[in-house]
Amino acid sequence: MRNITWAPAAMIAADKASFYRCGFISLQDTLSDAHGRHYFESCHIQGAIDFIWGDAQSFYQSCSLEVTGSRIGLSYITAQGRNSESDMGGFVFNGCKIFGNGEALLGRAYRAYATVLYYNTYMDNIISPQGWDAWFNTGHESLITFAEVGCEGPGAHMSKRVTWEKKLTNVELQKLINVNNFINQDGCEKVSIKREKPFIFLEGESSRNTIIAWGDSGDIVKSPTFSCHADNIVASKIQFKNSYNVNHKKEAITWAPAALVEGDKVSFYGCSFISVQDTLFDALGRHYFEKCYIQGDIDFIFGNAQSYYEKCNLFVSISGSGSNGVGYITAQGRESSNETSGYVFHSNTIKGTGPTLLGRAYRPHSRVLFYKTYMSDIVSPEGWNAWESKGHDGTTTSSPAHYSTTKEVTMKTITVDKSGKGDFTTVQQAIDSVPEDNNAWIRIHIKAGTYNEKVSIERRKQFIFLEGERRSTTMIAWGDGGDVVKSPTFSSHADNFVATRITFKNYYNHPVMTNNGDYYKDRDGKKILWAPAALVEGDKASFYDCAFISVQDTLFDALGRHYFQNCYIEGAIDFIFGDAQSFYQKCNLFADTALLGPGQSYGYIAAQGRKNQSESSGYVFFGNTIKGSGPTLLGRAYRPYSRVLFYKTYMSDVVLPPGWDAWNYVSSEEKVNIPREKPYIYLEGINGRDETVITFNDHEKTDESATFSSFPDNIVAKGISFENTLINVTVGKMMENVKYIGYITAQGRASENDPGGFVFEGGSVVGSGQVYLGRAYGAFSRVIFHATNFASNIIVPQGWYAWFNKGHE
Repeated sequence: MRNITWAPAAMIAADKASFYRCGFISLQDTLSDAHGRHYFESCHIQGAIDFIWGDAQSFYQSCSLEVTGSRIGLSYITAQGRNSESDMGGFVFNGCKIFGNGEALLGRAYRAYATVLYYNTYMDNIISPQGWDAWFNTGHESLITFAEVGCEGPGAHMSKRVTWEKKLTNVELQKLINVNNFINQDGCEKVSIKREKPFIFLEGESSRNTIIAWGDSGDIVKSPTFSCHADNIVASKIQFKNSYNVNHKKEAITWAPAALVEGDKVSFYGCSFISVQDTLFDALGRHYFEKCYIQGDIDFIFGNAQSYYEKCNLFVSISGSGSNGVGYITAQGRESSNETSGYVFHSNTIKGTGPTLLGRAYRPHSRVLFYKTYMSDIVSPEGWNAWESKGHDGTTTSSPAHYSTTKEVTMKTITVDKSGKGDFTTVQQAIDSVPEDNNAWIRIHIKAGTYNEKVSIERRKQFIFLEGERRSTTMIAWGDGGDVVKSPTFSSHADNFVATRITFKNYYNHPVMTNNGDYYKDRDGKKILWAPAALVEGDKASFYDCAFISVQDTLFDALGRHYFQNCYIEGAIDFIFGDAQSFYQKCNLFADTALLGPGQSYGYIAAQGRKNQSESSGYVFFGNTIKGSGPTLLGRAYRPYSRVLFYKTYMSDVVLPPGWDAWNYVSSEEKVNIPREKPYIYLEGINGRDETVITFNDHEKTDESATFSSFPDNIVAKGISFENTLINVTVGKMMENVKYIGYITAQGRASENDPGGFVFEGGSVVGSGQVYLGRAYGAFSRVIFHATNFASNIIVPQGWYAWFNKGHE
């Protein structure tokens, strides 16, 4: 059987299209309901995967939706692609019938603002209880409008639906189920205010519901949907839209303004301007825009006006054609230093779907200021382009834009999709296509999926931006071990590298418990070996929202200056190691040392390799979180001048009190610089969370004994008594065919004179699985259970475990 792939029966991208008693039959992507306003009545639509999909504004009346997914697995009826809050797209199903075979979800969110309503619709028992899937938009479910109202049938039970399904107000519902409200609400006309008609106040009800739309192009003066030539004009709560480029993606992108404004003293409040190229021709005069939404791709705010934009949302919608993959927000046209024109953006927000520059110089004295503005990561590092004014950069705005005379900003985008829908099917193929000595940023967008391959970026392939869709859905994985240079799943040797939203995984060490209880083996019974998920040795490399997963030597942070933000790093032994100069901010470090079992009693997070005092290398962990499945030390000295700092970092109780290990450099600890600067440690109590903050000295080096005598007296427990405590054991089946045993206590009394100890008076121990009463965390560990009720078969017959203290029981 051939692989199933997209095979539409119909694609509809024109406006005002209607279908009566028609049939649409395929398996995947049956009906590409792409763009425009559409009406379907008494139609039959059959398929299994996303078989009604797109960004149209469509009403389905009394249609039959047949799911044919018995050989597919889980099917999806809709994949709706509404792209922004002002986008009018959405699917409404009124009085329809859903039946067929297999199991199906009502829809998944193809874009962040996906909108689908099933109203008075019969649903057979093929509908999965959860109903919906956020798909690429997990974490942003509040933006999605998926709703069911008045539906019936065995598949319409709502009790197990996703919690984020939209509860529509009556006003919201009426706007969707009334055909005239939903698909006939655009004012399809061109509007022009002539120069001799000043003092007009145009007021809509909201920019979502009051729309003036037209589709024309090719002339920035004659094509705009709305033209304002008069002075003293005010507009409020209206959407101005030019649909020429928006709804006809295959045509060459060209000038198609939504609005032309050339009168003096003109203001817009809560309005929207939507097009692709030259959206807002802010031509001449003094203008004010407040809380407006402006969407486009190329020069979408341009002209020679003197304008102030306050608290506006600027949305860059990269179209994929006509702009070489990079957008431009502004193209300001100040002709000389005597002109007062310019654009000021105060407290705005810049977001979008692709890379953009803040602007390019439309005229030699172009002037643009962004002030206190939020800029998402779509803004290219260069920021600006001199365009036709090269050689006159000094005459442009004095904002911090430093134009490069050696490297152009031509952000090219390459798409990797293992299903064959992109430019390449493997990540390495895409990287190989980048020319050596490249000096312009190239974005490689990796579609969701697990790419089972080794990936390497050679030293001469600079300026690569690897972009996944989400680290939970975009993964590069391989399984190799034994050589920290040759084994990594991902290797980056080039300078100027950025990665975002990707998981790098080395699955070579996949531990399982052997018959004799020894965890410290890999799947073949060998000792766990070095198996890096990533090797990074180029300079100026950054990782955002990435994950690195292995067991030993997960992240070989080898050489160069590196930055990691909001990353997840998992391992057990030296899982961040090397001699780089790296800053880890707001990362989650997970010490999965339980995988090692009793054969390896604890793990190590960092093994930093600074060789001498003159080296600038070291690791700084700022605002991180440390959790895990078993005990760990913060690090051990990989080289004699090892340097690691944990600053304002949450450390759960998996971090052992000694904190550090001098390793091969015992008696040379004065060279090792491993301070913990004011970390915040939260102690977890039995009956809730005791959020006691322990503050270390400002600069604290440890010696081999690591006594931490600087602990405040009021933090050190002199002895704790738990009275009538209920202890609930939750030891489950965490791995197939493996029996796990838990531990209730791990008491750490260190000497005969230490008054510490735990006393449990009365109370009960209940739950699932089996546990030891405790294991000896310290040589003089002391725990007493008195008059305590133990549920049957909870406590293992042995009762206690000596742990680190075998031979000293």
